[in-house]
Amino acid sequence: MKINVHAVGPSGAGKTVFMSAIYRQLRFKGSDNGFYLKTDHATSVHMNSVFNSVANPEDEWPAGTKAPSEWEFSVTVPAPAGDFEPLRIKFIDYPGFTLTTPKAAEDERYQKVIEQLKSAHALLVLLDGVGVRACLRGERRGRRFLDFELSSSLELVQQTRCPVHFAITKWDLLEDAHTLAEARDLLLGDDSFRDAISGRSDSAAGAIRLIPVSSVGRGFAAMQPDGQMQKLGNPARPLNVELPFISVLPDFLTYACAELQAKDQGILSRVERYLHSIELDQFVGRNSGRIAAAKELTRRVMAAKLTKAVAARNPLLAAFLPDDATELVDDLFLLVQQVSRRAAAAAEKHWAAGLAAVEDQQSALRLVETQFHEILSRFEHQNPESVLSDPRAAGSGLEDVGQPRPGAMSAAWA
Repeated sequence: MKINVHAVGPSGAGKTVFMSAIYRQLRFKGSDNGFYLKTDHATSVHMNSVFNSVANPEDEWPAGTKAPSEWEFSVTVPAPAGDFEPLRIKFIDYPGFTLTTPKAAEDERYQKVIEQLKSAHALLVLLDGVGVRACLRGERRGRRFLDFELSSSLELVQQTRCPVHFAITKWDLLEDAHTLAEARDLLLGDDSFRDAISGRSDSAAGAIRLIPVSSVGRGFAAMQPDGQMQKLGNPARPLNVELPFISVLPDFLTYACAELQAKDQGILSRVERYLHSIELDQFVGRNSGRIAAAKELTRRVMAAKLTKAVAARNPLLAAFLPDDATELVDDLFLLVQQVSRRAAAAAEKHWAAGLAAVEDQQSALRLVETQFHEILSRFEHQNPESVLSDPRAAGSGLEDVGQPRPGAMSAAWA
């Protein structure tokens, strides 16, 4: 499965450094998760070089992005049965002036960029923590942040239906004096921001989150009277940078479920019936080869019809799903399974089977989604104000997530 995340934000918001910090945090498998990030050698060298330069108190801060850049990461699951790469996430990093410079808006090349942004699977909007802090302190610079830098990003937000993650960068400059709730109230107090959020809540659009992040962590740098950031010589300890990355898969799957449930329950029901029959085979002890054959038959029989049905009835969702018909069916399997897993979440809070249960790409993807969801749920529990809009709210078609539906698959399959 491949998901494209488009990262936008004004110059100085720290997008390049943020990307390197994500890779730094997730490049090794931790004791509490069963995955790590992998990328090509050139990207790895670049990301490590950027972060090392930032972390070195003797080096200057890296220059801002001058042209769109693409960074692709594979989420790798090292299981006893082998290493699987079930998920690829590509970040497309746009230079800040794309949104805020009048000349860029008139350039045909950047007009094309804006159109591409509207078709993203997820949108990452970096909010410069310096601007947020200035707003909270009533400083003049804060007004420009709200009226110009923020509003440019909001125009894109209101034109998309995919999940949107607002990341307040440089949170280390705010956390001693301000809370996330204060930052949220400040943003929602702005008419444009509030309208952009409420406008999407009227439809089955993706989740909107507000996440405080710091690529270097507390005590690494301090702002000088002239507005420049001075390194203090302390070690860099990134804060929350992995959360926008981890949020992408659960939020996109929830959004896709909402789209299908709201507009074409028939497709989900058909996929669910096929999977339910496969589950019954498994329950009565028939061999795994027959189960695999049934799944393959499902793909062959349903792929072409499902592709046409989704394209005809759900054009917005069709743009987010793969062109290959068999991949589309695999993704629809995952959507149905996700609803059932949420139903069993209260009964089973741990990925007990863990890596030992991973035997193919699909089971690896299920493990990754489960772990991502658990990490995200813990953060939400500690920071409920981070959820600005939830697609599971009334009217989205996901009111029953967490409640078994007639014919839903059991936790044994999920």
